[in-house]
Amino acid sequence: MTPVTLSEHGNHCGRLPPCGFPSTVHLPQIPEKRSPWLAAALSLISPGLGHLYVHKVITGLYFIAWTVLVIYYSHALPTVHRTFTGAFSLSKATVDMQWLMYLPSIYGFVLHDAYVSAVEYNKLFEKVQSRFLRDHYQRPDFKMPL
Repeated sequence: MTPVTLSEHGNHCGRLPPCGFPSTVHLPQIPEKRSPWLAAALSLISPGLGHLYVHKVITGLYFIAWTVLVIYYSHALPTVHRTFTGAFSLSKATVDMQWLMYLPSIYGFVLHDAYVSAVEYNKLFEKVQSRFLRDHYQRPDFKMPL
């Protein structure tokens, strides 16, 4: 008995899966509900992470870049370092307060927006899920009670 190779069964490429078929199976993306409190907590760690969690990628990357820019121009990291080492007067001379005062407003807005975005995402999820279940699993002759 001779061993059977793949090319003898119509696979002219000699590899699995057969030629003409994709090598990977693409499953539909299944959305999940997002926790609003986790989105807010991630935004508290770093502004923009909560937006990335809620799949608002461009907004999240914008807030990350804006926060890095504000921290850089306010000289916040050297100021914190000098404060921890006890050089308070040098720390006070280093910080640029006009740039540093942007941080509370950034954090406040990002916390609120990430929480609200997660709530809205969950509402959209429930609406899409309801429509999908109605279209694929509900009998066409079903009368909805009013």
